[in-house]
Amino acid sequence: MKFKSLTSEPVVWRKIGDRHLLGWHWAWGLALLTLLPRSAAAQADWTVEATISSPVIQVGEGVQYTLSFSGQRLPTLDGLRPPDANGLVLLQQRPNTSQQVSIVNGSISRSLSYSWTYRGQTAGTARIDGLTIRAGGVTRSVQPINIEVVDRVNPGSGTIGSGGVNSGAVTIPSDAPSGLSRTDAFIDLEQSRRTAALYEQVVIDYYLYFRDGIQLRQSRLADSWDAEGFWREDLDVDSRPIPERVVRNGLRYNRLLLKRAAIFPTRAGRLSVDSLKIGTQAFVPVRTTDPFSSFFGPRGEYVDVVIGSPAVNLTVNPLPSPVPPSFSGAVGQLAFEAQIDRSLVEVGDGLTLTLTVRGAGNIAVMDAPELSFPGVFEVYEPEVESSLNRSGAMLTGVKTFTYLIVPRSNGDYELPAIDFTFFNTRSRQYETISRGPFPVRVEGEADQLVGAMSAGAFPVDDVAPVVSDASPWAPIRSSQPHRSALVYLLLGLPFVLWGVLAVLLDRLDLRSADVEGTRRRRAHPLALKALEQSAAQLDGDGKGFYQTLEHAVLGFIGNRLNVSERGLTRLELRRLLSAQHVDDATIDQIVEILDVCDAGRYAPVPPDQSVRRDLYDQSSALLTHLMQWFKA
Repeated sequence: MKFKSLTSEPVVWRKIGDRHLLGWHWAWGLALLTLLPRSAAAQADWTVEATISSPVIQVGEGVQYTLSFSGQRLPTLDGLRPPDANGLVLLQQRPNTSQQVSIVNGSISRSLSYSWTYRGQTAGTARIDGLTIRAGGVTRSVQPINIEVVDRVNPGSGTIGSGGVNSGAVTIPSDAPSGLSRTDAFIDLEQSRRTAALYEQVVIDYYLYFRDGIQLRQSRLADSWDAEGFWREDLDVDSRPIPERVVRNGLRYNRLLLKRAAIFPTRAGRLSVDSLKIGTQAFVPVRTTDPFSSFFGPRGEYVDVVIGSPAVNLTVNPLPSPVPPSFSGAVGQLAFEAQIDRSLVEVGDGLTLTLTVRGAGNIAVMDAPELSFPGVFEVYEPEVESSLNRSGAMLTGVKTFTYLIVPRSNGDYELPAIDFTFFNTRSRQYETISRGPFPVRVEGEADQLVGAMSAGAFPVDDVAPVVSDASPWAPIRSSQPHRSALVYLLLGLPFVLWGVLAVLLDRLDLRSADVEGTRRRRAHPLALKALEQSAAQLDGDGKGFYQTLEHAVLGFIGNRLNVSERGLTRLELRRLLSAQHVDDATIDQIVEILDVCDAGRYAPVPPDQSVRRDLYDQSSALLTHLMQWFKA
C-alpha cells in the first residue's frame, strides 16, 4: 500500500480510504483535545486585584477603589457594578476605565482597570465589601477592604510658603445635596509679607483649591473687593491655567492661581483687605442605584455656591526717622538716572531734562524729586509717563519726568546735582542716588530795543541838538488842551485797561488754583470721552470695556464731588452720594453697574457683546441722569 496510488486505483482508495478517513478523525480529535484545554486555559488565565488609594482618609475626603484585571485574554465584563460600602458614600456609578497592552518577547499581556470614588462620612472604620466576578465560566473573588476614617483637619490651620494662609469660607445653600462638602473647593491666599513699611509693595496670590470630581462653571466676582488704605494694582495671571496637584493637610487637591495683586499701604497701622469672593456653580454627583445610569455618564446637578478667601491682615510700620530732606515718597528697590539733551543752548531756546526711575516699588504713585535751579532758568511743569510691567511675580516699571528748561540770560551756568532718595525695602534704610551737576553754556543776546534815529527825529537815549533857527513866536489860537475832557479820558484809558487786565489775570489765577472747580467743569467732558472709548471697545477686549466703563461712571462722580475715586469703597460712595441728596434708587443702580464691571473684568470668560451693549446703554442713561441732577 502506497499513498501515491490513491489517485489512480479506486479499489485501493476504498480499502484504504476508510483508514485514511479514520486517520483524519484521529488527527482532528487530537487537535481538539489539544486546543480545548488551551482555550479554557486562556479564558481562565486572568487575575483581578482590588486596591485603594489610601488606607486612612479624613471625613469628607475621597478614596479611590480600583479593580485591576490582567492576563493574555481579558474576560468580557458586562454590567460590572461597584461593591457596596459601609461608612462611605459612592460618588459615581460609572467607573473610570483605563486599558494597557504590552508585548514582551512576543508574549502579549493586557490590563484593564475600573475605578470608583467613595467619600468618608463619619469617623471610624469603614469597609468596602468584597466582590465575586464571574466571566467566561471562571469565577474570581476579591476580599473586602477596611479603611480608617478620621476627623478632618481644618484646611485653614496649615501654612503654605513663608507667608502663611487661612482658608476662606464656602457658602452652600441649605437645599444643596449632601455630596457637597466645604472642603471640596475653597480659596486660599499667600501674601509676600505680613509686616510692611509705608508704601512698600506686598504681593497677594489667590489660589483656588478643588477636589477631584468637582466641576466649576460660570465663575464671577461675587462682591466688591475693597482695599481701603491701599493703592492696588492687579498683576497678570494665565487666563487658562493648568491645575497642579498638591497635598493640603493630608488631602489631595487641584490648585490653580486665580488672581495676583500688588498692594501698597498708604497709611501706617493695622490694615486689612476684604475677602475675595467668587460666585460659581459646582457640580455635585448624586448617588443612585439605577443600573442603567452608568451608561449616560455621572449623574448629579449644579448648585450655586459662593467661595470666599480669608481677609488679608497687614501691620504697616511708618518709615524710620529722620527722613532725608530729598525724600519724596519713593519706596522699593529702585534705580535713578538723569540727563539733559544738550549742554549748549541759545537764550530763549529750551533744553530738556529727563529723570528716569525704574525698578520694583510704588512707581505708579511716587512724586518727582525736588529741583533747585538758578533763577536765570525758567522751569516748566514736567510731563510724567509711567510704564508698568504686570507680568511678573511683583509689580515693576519705569517712570519718567521730562522738564522743559528755558534760559533767559547768556553765560556759563551749572545745573546743580539732583538727589533722588528712596527707602530700600531690601536694606530697610534710606538710600540717595545723586546725578549731576550738568554744565550749560548759554549763548546769544536777550531781545532788547535797538536805538535808531530817523531823519529829522530825536535820537533814542541821546540829547537833542540845540535849535539854531530863530522862528517868530506866535500864540496858539486853538482851545487849551488841559481844559478838554477828551484829553483826560484818553489819559485815563490805559489805567482802566490795566485794571480790567489785572482783574482778568486774578480770575485766571483763582480759576487755575481752584482744583475743585476745575474738576467739576471737566467732569462732563471727561465722562463723555471715557464713554466713547468704552463704545469703541464693545467688539474688542471685554476686560478693557469694563475697565473704561467703570472709569467713566466712577470718574464722573469723583470729579463732581472732588474726591479720589481710587480706593473708594462702596460704603463711602453711598455716603457721599447721599450727602448730595441723590435718591437711593440711583445709588443702587450706580453700585450695581460698578459691581457688574468688576465681575466682567475678573470673569474667566467675558460676557458676550449683547450683555456689554445693555450695560453700556444703562451706563449712558445713568450718566445723563447724573449730569442733569448735578446741574439742578
